[in-house]
Amino acid sequence: MIVMSRFTRFLATVAKKSAPVPVKQQKRKPATAYALFCNEKFQELEHLHIPERVRAIFKEWKNMDSDSKKKYYDQAQDYKAEWQQRNKKGAIDKRPPTSYNLFIRKFISERDPGSSAREFIPAAALKWKSMNAVEKQPFITESQALSEEFNKPKFVRPKSATSPYAQFIKAKYNEVRKSLPSDTSFQEISRQMSATWKSLPEQEKNVFVEAGQREMQKKKEYLEDGNAEQ
Repeated sequence: MIVMSRFTRFLATVAKKSAPVPVKQQKRKPATAYALFCNEKFQELEHLHIPERVRAIFKEWKNMDSDSKKKYYDQAQDYKAEWQQRNKKGAIDKRPPTSYNLFIRKFISERDPGSSAREFIPAAALKWKSMNAVEKQPFITESQALSEEFNKPKFVRPKSATSPYAQFIKAKYNEVRKSLPSDTSFQEISRQMSATWKSLPEQEKNVFVEAGQREMQKKKEYLEDGNAEQ
């Protein structure tokens, strides 16, 4: 029971991570294949209580063959490569320089390149103190521009669009469940859902297919707008 409780909390946490998250807050390692599978199924089974979802998801993953799991392993590998690229040594942005830092750099660059920078720091500090607001303004303006650029939120890839079948489940699960005896097991309801989906005319399936395509288009537009810069 303790293991199940921890697992339940884990899945509940995964389910909350559906919205894009700023890169600066992305400190955790990328999701595993199983975590991606859990996230997808959590959305599909949102009509169930968490313990029911946990049992159903775990059982389905356990019974899946390697070919069915492959897409999750491939996606996990893509996220891992993206995460490694984003977090490789030297990839983390340094905080932008202050107006005083910018002045120091300029002051030193105009001096003898063969001399030590330490020699000029006291003189630079005195010079900065003696400058009026107009003389300092170019450095202040540049510093503000760099700060604004640094503080722009940079978003990682949003969650995958929900599949047509997942949208069908959301829309029709309660209807199918009510048509069956009250003691029908979740596994039997799932089989009925699958059979109902397979028997749908293509015209009716297209409603859910088009909804999935709209989500994919939103994701594509999101990425093209520069929200996945990393």
